[in-house]
Amino acid sequence: MTHLLRPFTGYVPASESGPLVVGPPSLLLTKEQKEATKREPLSFRHAAGRRAHTPHEDATGWLDRLEKRRALVPVGPAVIVYRQRSHDHTAVGVLANVTLDAYQTGRIKPHERTIAKTRAKMAKYMQTTRVYGNPAVLTHRSNAELTSVLAGHIEGSPDVSFTSIDGIRHEMWLVDGDGAEQLCRLYEGPFYITDGHHRFSAAAEVAKEEGRHSASLPVGVFAADQLSLRSFARCITDPKLDHKEVRSLLEAAFEMRQVSGDHARPERRAEVGVGIGKRRYILLFDETTMPDDDYEALDLKLLQSQILRPLFDVADARKDDRVRFVPDLPSGAAPEFDADVWFLPFPPVVEDVISVADNGMVMPAKSTLFFPKLPSGLIIRHLDVD
Repeated sequence: MTHLLRPFTGYVPASESGPLVVGPPSLLLTKEQKEATKREPLSFRHAAGRRAHTPHEDATGWLDRLEKRRALVPVGPAVIVYRQRSHDHTAVGVLANVTLDAYQTGRIKPHERTIAKTRAKMAKYMQTTRVYGNPAVLTHRSNAELTSVLAGHIEGSPDVSFTSIDGIRHEMWLVDGDGAEQLCRLYEGPFYITDGHHRFSAAAEVAKEEGRHSASLPVGVFAADQLSLRSFARCITDPKLDHKEVRSLLEAAFEMRQVSGDHARPERRAEVGVGIGKRRYILLFDETTMPDDDYEALDLKLLQSQILRPLFDVADARKDDRVRFVPDLPSGAAPEFDADVWFLPFPPVVEDVISVADNGMVMPAKSTLFFPKLPSGLIIRHLDVD
């Protein structure tokens, strides 16, 4: 069986230019930080990642200019051991290429459906720009041998290190030759997509259309024990809602306890943070009446089946104009969402997502907010270099 991972050949930012080249995920940036990355001429997002029709000549011209300025460093073939550190989480994994054949044959498993319009737009971007600079992210079940090998690689000083505009520290150790091959052998899979469902689907379509049978996609790969998950609040804005009536309905059906201040973040399964006007609560599902089916017992499924649908007539949160999905970001602050009523479910655990993917199912919409996320421009390569 061929290895799922392959060494990467392309570019990484130099330590000095890293903060200018990479663009953290938009949901982690302030409005001012987003504008700064759009205007920065060294930013990958500014040069090649900001619209669907960036000409190939513009993207490659940017690569050439930054390589001449030594703002980008050519690497490879190599596997890059990578560590990301934020104020509350550290994760170690690798940056490499992964075969698209593994995605087509089910060795890389999704847990979300893709949207045809988004997939087509991304495929067009790939075909026009012909540069990859937005790595997807995969996870796998933890492996003690692999953990030990990665720990050995990060004992020395990193080859590249910088702090991006969002305050996250990025560190890279370049591993080539036999060391790279050893790392590839240790990643047996299966892999599970945590970020990049549309990128995989679009890249597979483009490779098939162009007859590139050995095509690959640049990715970050982290063991399950390196991940953290947060959830998305369901925020309902509806001027017809009466706060007292909503509170009465919920208190009649569930155990509710009011909490002081703005703190209403659930701490365990079967708990939901609730905001009704200015008041905050923790709502508890009745664990004695949980569905036998593990999938139906997921907190998000319970929220939909026991609260959103019967009490607010929300048949599909994705299609209901009253509902917005707002991420509970790892800022350390108490969650605060601008809505008449909001519900913050306890996030699933990684094994929940793996189980759903193994069974060929999909998670409910906006149910997984995985960390770490990777910034655009962290690793960059030409589409045709597989």
